[in-house]
Amino acid sequence: PDQFQEVEVSPPALPHLPPGAIVVWGQTSASPHGHISVALGNGQEASDHVQSQITSLRGASNYRVFIPRDG
Repeated sequence: PDQFQEVEVSPPALPHLPPGAIVVWGQTSASPHGHISVALGNGQEASDHVQSQITSLRGASNYRVFIPRDG
């Protein structure tokens, strides 16, 4: 728990997350399991594949962002 800090990030700022930031999307009716990704720091995210960082999950914006603490 002390290796990450939860921060508030607006949807338009999600593509600008630093490398290693974790985005945890909650469940939606269209995505019953939610979504988890790791920011690559270049506007991309990695989960089961690499894609542009999403800013909504099928229209939902229920997410939490965790930034690695300096170690």
